[in-house]
Amino acid sequence: MKHASLLKFGGIASIAVGALYLLVGLTHFLLPRAQLRGAGGITTAFFESLAQGSSIFMLHYWLVVALSLLTFAVIAAFFSLLREHRTGLLCWATTMGFFGAALTAIDFAWFAVEAPRLARLYMSAAEASRPLLLMVGVPHIDPCFFSYGLAGVFALTVSSAALRHRLLPRALGTIGVVGGVMLLLVFAGALTHSPLLIDFAVGLGGLVVGPLWYIWTGFVLRNKGRAEEMAQL
Repeated sequence: MKHASLLKFGGIASIAVGALYLLVGLTHFLLPRAQLRGAGGITTAFFESLAQGSSIFMLHYWLVVALSLLTFAVIAAFFSLLREHRTGLLCWATTMGFFGAALTAIDFAWFAVEAPRLARLYMSAAEASRPLLLMVGVPHIDPCFFSYGLAGVFALTVSSAALRHRLLPRALGTIGVVGGVMLLLVFAGALTHSPLLIDFAVGLGGLVVGPLWYIWTGFVLRNKGRAEEMAQL
């Protein structure tokens, strides 16, 4: 029964994550270019833009926090789904998935609170103090989106395993592999300061691959959980 409950709850969470992915992708492209800290970093334009308006910025970041917290249930459901095929690699990748989701939630929550506050401080500071504030920037835990790389490793590993053991439809497993690559591209784009790479990964991953994979996966997990319950009656 615990297995069925994990699958059902994970399925519901996965559908919610898919819907949130769409909103995250949309708000990413609604943000002013200066507020996209992943590729450009913290600049004078970042603080100036954020001081002028931070509503979309705050919405975007808190959506990612909610999405990340719900992802815990999806990861747990996959670990339960693959319970008869667990290997050292799968356990390691699952741990990376949990750590990546936690790191994303903490980093985005912290940044959502601190960045607008420091932007206001920067704008009210004396001209001589601004270079120092700019050099310090916004302290945050994950400056190069390493958490997205960890999530990509998890998605690639579990999708490959689910495909190999025929636990998911082939098309769904393939989409999961593509989604893992998109997550790794976000990390690569932040690491190399490439806004075009991040836009491509967020556009394809956040607006197409992510929502499709999570929502479809959600229905598959929920149906498998219901089938498990019926089998135990």
